[in-house]
Amino acid sequence: MTITLNPRNIFDEIFAISAMMAHSQPEVELPPLLCRDQIPGLRHLMRIAFANLVMQFAEKISSCRFDESTPGAEAPYDPEYPVTMAIELDAGASGTDTQAKALMLKANMEHIVALSTLSFVFDCVNPELARSYRARAAEAACTLGEEIDPALPPGRLAPWYY
Repeated sequence: MTITLNPRNIFDEIFAISAMMAHSQPEVELPPLLCRDQIPGLRHLMRIAFANLVMQFAEKISSCRFDESTPGAEAPYDPEYPVTMAIELDAGASGTDTQAKALMLKANMEHIVALSTLSFVFDCVNPELARSYRARAAEAACTLGEEIDPALPPGRLAPWYY
């Protein structure tokens, strides 16, 4: 089963969480509201978050594709340059519709990447908030691992956070 993450979905979640946080908790120390202007920096953090997700599920992933083409000097900074993040899972259909399961896994993986990216963004500004995003991402990853294959133990490779 191949899961291809959509970076626009991840950006949309990042922007939505940033906007809701800024609106609902104005007293919390935050960087400026995240928006399309920050896409170049967010793209790099999103790639790191995706790499951490792949490492975390290394035993459950048969292969992955990650920015297959070599971009030109300016391409990684171009908001329109496509980001490729695809994972090939050895997850058989366990009584669940395969297409429905693939959509559920995709949405959860995008959510984990968005939360992890936000944890990197907030790490220097508000470490407590960054830790809460990391904890939420870890909890979602644990649930995702159980859905992918409840019999297989969690991966031995763990992402490193500074």
